[in-house]
This record gives sequence, C-alpha cells and structure tokens, in this order.
Amino acid sequence: MKLTISVMGSSGGNLSEEVLRKAYRLGEAIAERDAILITGGCPGLPYEAVRGAKAKGGLVVGISPGLSLDEHCGKYASPVEGFDVLIYTGSGLMGREITNIRSCDIVVIAGGRTGTLGELDKER
Repeated sequence: MKLTISVMGSSGGNLSEEVLRKAYRLGEAIAERDAILITGGCPGLPYEAVRGAKAKGGLVVGISPGLSLDEHCGKYASPVEGFDVLIYTGSGLMGREITNIRSCDIVVIAGGRTGTLGELDKER
C-alpha cells in the first residue's frame, strides 16, 4: 500500500507567491516519495500541491464538496485538471474534510486560517 498524504489549506484569500511556491514544492515532494496526494479538491494552497504533484508524475485524489462534476465545477468553482480521481461527497465545503482526513496516513496543514483549523478540529 502506498502512503496517503493529505494537504489541507486555504482555498482563497491573499496568498503570496512564496506561500504558493511552498505548497507547489510540497506536492512535488509527496510525488517524489511515491505517496498519494489527497486534497479537498479546491483551489488555493491545496491546488498548488496538486499542480506540484502532477509535475512529478504523482497520483492525486480530490475529495469534492459537490454531489457531481457539475456541482464541483459550478456551485463550488473547483478545478478538475490535475486530479486522477475525484470523489463526490455531496457534503459541502464543511463536510468533506472528514472523508479527506480519514482517507490519509498523514495530514499536512498549509496556511492555517480559521476554516482550515476548523477542519482539523473535527477529527479530535
């Protein structure tokens, strides 16, 4: 079994180029170690990790808040490019993190704004 690593972090806000580069490099490092990257399927910091992992040939799984591809792209304005698999939960933005966290061996928190920290807190 391959190691599964989740990257959770801010999907928006004021993200500096330096922070975006670090998230991209995190994705590269996960792929270089032949681990599977799992994210919430959203834009922002997690998506930079997706881009980095794909640049190194990594396997990427997205846990979507939507019930379908239409909801994922339309209602939640989330990307599809870079994901090898999208799992549609229909659980919304503040519900998919449980699936995300329970599907991983390791969870990396990038950023740490209130929404991200709230996601982590749900697993206590």
